Amino acid sequence: MILIYNTQSTGDQKKIDEIVATVNVVNQILYAVMGTIIGQIATETNFSPESLKDVMLLDWFDLADYPISCIAEALFTLYHFINSTYDTIEDAAVAAKASLEASP
Repeated sequence: MILIYNTQSTGDQKKIDEIVATVNVVNQILYAVMGTIIGQIATETNFSPESLKDVMLLDWFDLADYPISCIAEALFTLYHFINSTYDTIEDAAVAAKASLEASP
């Protein structure tokens, strides 16, 4: 789910929309940083970025594939940390918005 910042909102709704917009920007920055890290690792290890993304997304690697086997767990953890962080913040923003809309 992508939350959209509403430039027409006011009051408490505007505050929530600003928080949501900030969350979206932070998420984009985290993914850009992750992409840069993957690109650098691909360069250093002579692996393709696509194969590193497979390792990251699926936690799939062969222990014999040195050096990727050394960094696979860290890539997997990084990916899930970024997703979990965004999901947690997004859920809190959605709950706050729903609470605001439900109050008189």
